[in-house]
Amino acid sequence: MKKLLFSVIFLISFYTTISAQTTKRFNYAKQPTGMTLGAYVGDESQFKVGVFSHYVYFSFSSNFASTDGNYTNADLTGGASIQDKGKYGITQYNLGPAIPLFNKEFYGIYIVPQGTYSRKFNILDDGTNKYKGDVVGEWGGAVDLMYVDHSGFTIQLGGSSVSGINIGAGYSF
Repeated sequence: MKKLLFSVIFLISFYTTISAQTTKRFNYAKQPTGMTLGAYVGDESQFKVGVFSHYVYFSFSSNFASTDGNYTNADLTGGASIQDKGKYGITQYNLGPAIPLFNKEFYGIYIVPQGTYSRKFNILDDGTNKYKGDVVGEWGGAVDLMYVDHSGFTIQLGGSSVSGINIGAGYSF
């Protein structure tokens, strides 16, 4: 279901950028400012939102997993045994520079190396409720390639040491 939702969001963001060709363009500081929507795909699928301006890129991604409480709450209830069924929750933050590679004015290809911090926890299940396990912070790196078209259409593809491959589309102005 999550992968279907991520695909629908990606297609909607792609469709909304097509009308960018008829929109008036605003140049600000001779560099693109914009936003992309996308997803990390694969085992650790997540929804991703990226924003960029003044050659700085920031993104937030999460799988928005929810639980009924912490593991300590489950301990107090007793009863059924708690199992780790391999599900997890993850939230990730990326920050880095958007470095122009092949550009004419400010349109073209950018490489975006990023530092990454993620908070990940296992979801434990006792058969009735889901509980959050210990939260683990993890540092890593990511690199994205971002293409900004004259129309404002922006597409992004990259990889992260924490979450794998990501794709996204958006609009720059």
